[in-house]
Amino acid sequence: MFTKPTFDNNIYMKIFQILYTALLANLCFWLAVFPFSAAALLLDINLGNIFWFAATSLWLGAGMISLIALIDQWIREKEIAPVKAFFCAMKSFGLKGFLYWLIGWGGIVIAIVDMRAFSYVTHGQWTYPFFLVLGVCSIGVSINSWYFQVRNPQAKMKDVLMMSFYYLIRKWYLSIINLSLFVFILLLIFIKPQIGLLLSPVVLTSLIYLNLYQIGRQKNKQSRSF
Repeated sequence: MFTKPTFDNNIYMKIFQILYTALLANLCFWLAVFPFSAAALLLDINLGNIFWFAATSLWLGAGMISLIALIDQWIREKEIAPVKAFFCAMKSFGLKGFLYWLIGWGGIVIAIVDMRAFSYVTHGQWTYPFFLVLGVCSIGVSINSWYFQVRNPQAKMKDVLMMSFYYLIRKWYLSIINLSLFVFILLLIFIKPQIGLLLSPVVLTSLIYLNLYQIGRQKNKQSRSF
């Protein structure tokens, strides 16, 4: 005899649950970075608005670390209340996520300002690669720090930063992939806000999480920390 499928073993219900959780997670992220979301939706992409884009992007740190924490809990527990999970993560990690993002944000601002300044200097363009590397490494440290802090909530920020920088260099190829995914999230928010805000954050951030999770698995074979 055929048994009536229940919510737990019905494949369509599981797919619906995944889509429901992902959509709510993205909406929570949209609310957490609302100033940046509003700037992306309402302002034209031009140099005249760069100050507003830079200022509102400061909210990205708290939003990204909270989304990573939600993904971490989702993978461990399989089923979660996404809104509660996100804002509990915001309460626990939001400030640290903001502080970690200041590293990436500051690195990019310094790189852009200095490249602009050196553009007026003879042969100043030769300094551009240095500032590009500075910006890339700064964002890479921020991304790694979000992950390692979530995975080790009791760890001190100094220890998290040291580990983040270590793996930024040691696993440079993954760092480049994660940076590309992060930049892609931002590009989608600007170019296709409907996709960038409602669909892509949790998907692309999950890929970032899984890349860093592989680092954590390798590390755990050698040590029980991180």
